[in-house]
Amino acid sequence: MTPPNRPPRFVSPRRKTPTLAGCATLALLALVGTARADLSGTEAALDLDAPLVRSGVGAGTETLGYTFSLDAARALTHLGLFSYNGSTSPTVDRQIGVWDNAGTLVAEVTIPVGGGVLDDRGDGDLFIYQALDTPVVLSAGETYTAGVWYSVDNSPGLAFDVAFTPIDGFNYHDAMFSDTLDGAFVKPTNPSIRTNAFIGPNLRFDLTLPKPDFGSSLRITEVAIDGDTITLTWVSNPTKTYIVNWSLDLVTFPGDFADGIPADPGETTTRSFSLSGAGVESEERLFVRVQEEPPAP
Repeated sequence: MTPPNRPPRFVSPRRKTPTLAGCATLALLALVGTARADLSGTEAALDLDAPLVRSGVGAGTETLGYTFSLDAARALTHLGLFSYNGSTSPTVDRQIGVWDNAGTLVAEVTIPVGGGVLDDRGDGDLFIYQALDTPVVLSAGETYTAGVWYSVDNSPGLAFDVAFTPIDGFNYHDAMFSDTLDGAFVKPTNPSIRTNAFIGPNLRFDLTLPKPDFGSSLRITEVAIDGDTITLTWVSNPTKTYIVNWSLDLVTFPGDFADGIPADPGETTTRSFSLSGAGVESEERLFVRVQEEPPAP
């Protein structure tokens, strides 16, 4: 079924580690580890309102989705795909992604034929989800784009012009489509005249974590893990020093990777730390925090 909206083609001196609530300059936390294979402890960004009167499966050769933003930073754990009338599998492996405003693909999964985790809505339609290898923290206020690459066809389904209810703090902006017909999975950048859809993609966020205040300009911009080494880059002030600590639950931060870190010249600082040196090399999930140290008295 071809949507009719479109062009013809479709913590020092050593001090007690402060609690999360006590941190005035808290960087965006980097989430390291493995997302849950099932859907427990997560919530979907969008709940489609039954009945779905305009949905189905048909021809498709583009990336379809929507732009969105968050009122507070959230840990993204799964990406999902709409399935029409109880169909449980796409006919081909289906790529789903989230891009940031600069066009960087920040999260991606592939739902294979016969794969994914089903979330049945109870009325015949459902979503199929795949866990990210590593959860990704999406920032507050950033405009993101979610998209599904519909190559060959739109299986297992595509809903458009349908009503939906977003979770609190999730802001749906515009339906989007790509203009690439050569088989590429790309960020959809063309606004559609559709006011509600395309659905397509859905997202799931972690429910088990506290939601801290991410209003500070101090933020982690890059995280890389190579064997036992974690490397962080954060926005910094050359006149400041920093402390980098870690948590398993976002409630307490029991250990430091380092403190008294002088900022690099320029706008960012990059440092590498040993996971085994901190005793966290075997943890499935790890939160990393960067803070400015207070001036010496």
